[in-house]
Amino acid sequence: MLLFPLCVKYLAILYPSSCRPRLEVKKQRHYFIFLYVQLFLVVSISSSVTTMIPEIIRRIDSVPAMLARNLPKAADYFYSYLAIQTVTHCVTILFRLPESMWLCLARRRECAACKPIDWSLVYPIFANMMSICLIFSVISPLILPVGLIMFTVFLITYSYQVIYVAEPNIQGNGLLYWEALHHVFVGIYTMNIFLLGLFFLRKAFGPAIVATALLFGVGLTQFHVQQRIRPLMRFPTKQ
Repeated sequence: MLLFPLCVKYLAILYPSSCRPRLEVKKQRHYFIFLYVQLFLVVSISSSVTTMIPEIIRRIDSVPAMLARNLPKAADYFYSYLAIQTVTHCVTILFRLPESMWLCLARRRECAACKPIDWSLVYPIFANMMSICLIFSVISPLILPVGLIMFTVFLITYSYQVIYVAEPNIQGNGLLYWEALHHVFVGIYTMNIFLLGLFFLRKAFGPAIVATALLFGVGLTQFHVQQRIRPLMRFPTKQ
């Protein structure tokens, strides 16, 4: 988990591209994929895999029902993950103890006013946490107020940091926000798929049809946004 951002930074340097904002977008995309797979898919499945394997061997057609019973158990982990991530992230941003100690030892007090921040490695964390809140809202709705409190704390933490303290080391020209918006759509798609699965397992075909229409509506919305905004985001990338 700690080494993967460093690997992404190193591989981005090796990527042949003359447009630095595009490299930042690729870093952001790969880091989000890693977080989505590692922190959502792997945790959701592995939380109950030891109890699922014997039942799968005996009866493979019971896999959907077992997933429906065992996936809510992963919500307990995500409650603690969101709380720990909020506390540690905010404390690190506000205090920056290791960096402050290094600045004092190196006697570089003139650099203490400006803190470089790599948004291509920050946006994926927020997008992944938002996706987790959206996905588990249909399984464990209590995660919604928890997510609301979490993002309120982040809002308070970053409100003045972004204006007065944090400075991006590379200007993304708006491309990073555009990419983060697509990452949130991944969480919305997954939430709709979970909703469809729950409805079909309960043989609630009426709500399942409505959920299918919502899924297509989300796809059309993303396509419309992409067609309207993508030309505006493509051309101002030269530096």
